[in-house]
Amino acid sequence: MGCFNPSKSDIDLIIYPTPFELHFSNAHLQWFIDNPTDYIHKMNGTDKDLAAHFKIIKKYGVVLQGEEINDVFADVPRKEYIDSIWFDVESAKEDILEEPIYVILNLCRVAAFLKNDLILSKRQGGEWAL
Repeated sequence: MGCFNPSKSDIDLIIYPTPFELHFSNAHLQWFIDNPTDYIHKMNGTDKDLAAHFKIIKKYGVVLQGEEINDVFADVPRKEYIDSIWFDVESAKEDILEEPIYVILNLCRVAAFLKNDLILSKRQGGEWAL
């Protein structure tokens, strides 16, 4: 996507088949450190973000080893992708003061998809909005 920032960005490694028994994110690290039993008990089941991650993998993913992306990941239906990205921005009003850049650029890329069917990075979404 061309906008990796070594001080803020991360690399998503997706393993197939996708485990649904436990989901981890660095954003949850302190919760896990403070109460691993609670974290493990609650972080399982479904994750609405996965539809967006899979759609981005289909568009921008690079295979490092193993099968081709199109042989592993099915297409994500538009309705599920919209549900996923909408879920990601539904707390924008509450989050904008703490993370204004993240929220604004994320809203821009959601708008780019809803208006023009574009799947963009945050930076690309901001450029699209301009």
